[in-house]
Amino acid sequence: MTKSVRYDWLSFSFHTPPPQGEGWFYEVIDTLETINPIAYDLLHREIPQRDNGRRPYALSYGNRFIRVYMSENNEWSLCEINGAGCELLTTTSLMRDVVDPVRERVTRIDVAVDIQVGEKNRVGEFIDAGYNPRFKTRSDVVSASGRTHYIGSRTSERMCRVYQYNPPHPRAELLRIEFEVKGARAKQLAKLTQTDDVRSIAQGLIEAYDFKSPLIGQGWAGRTEFEPLRGKQRHNNTIAWIHKQVVPAVRRLVEEGVIEDLEEFVRETFIEYGEGTDNG
Repeated sequence: MTKSVRYDWLSFSFHTPPPQGEGWFYEVIDTLETINPIAYDLLHREIPQRDNGRRPYALSYGNRFIRVYMSENNEWSLCEINGAGCELLTTTSLMRDVVDPVRERVTRIDVAVDIQVGEKNRVGEFIDAGYNPRFKTRSDVVSASGRTHYIGSRTSERMCRVYQYNPPHPRAELLRIEFEVKGARAKQLAKLTQTDDVRSIAQGLIEAYDFKSPLIGQGWAGRTEFEPLRGKQRHNNTIAWIHKQVVPAVRRLVEEGVIEDLEEFVRETFIEYGEGTDNG
């Protein structure tokens, strides 16, 4: 069976300058041009339109390929390149280049695998053949337009959709396996886009889910190995907790005079902690 693969979504955040009057909107767009000229060019591939945003962003600006979300009171903006935009960048061999300058700020990347299976909807057959049982969260949506099976939680850093449209949809002959990668895993994948072919990355994702269906066909040569992130992710969560809970509490104690010498407090509490403890 014919099988193809491509990136199908890219989003990244970028820091924007403090608002300077009514011109802050244009400063955001100018910042995008500075940090990612390819995304900026895509934004002007067709005339962009200004529209409402979505929480936590007040407004958005974009076209059918790309959209930038922003707020005057938010120091971060979000750029989303959708499936049509990723397809255009792939055909012009710019997908790797658009990721490169923002790979540390990537928030989501989707990888889509399309399998030519004919117009009979085969999602049920594909899923019934089985996949990795460690993915406990799953759901199924059937409608007049087709069927979608979700593997994993929408709030997790890794989720997969297996879906197929019914005729007369123009893509009714394609069974799609769509991997949605977010957070720390998205940043990991973004770095791998610079060294690994998209087919190798897709093969690594396919094998992680361990799909049993023969519809998956023969694998591509090469497979990307994904380094486990569990330990790193736990530490990142701890650091985020320190900034959210501990730092404000310590600042309050300083302001109230409970901690008179912050430098001494940090040294005694953290740096010298345990130095005199008998571990024998």
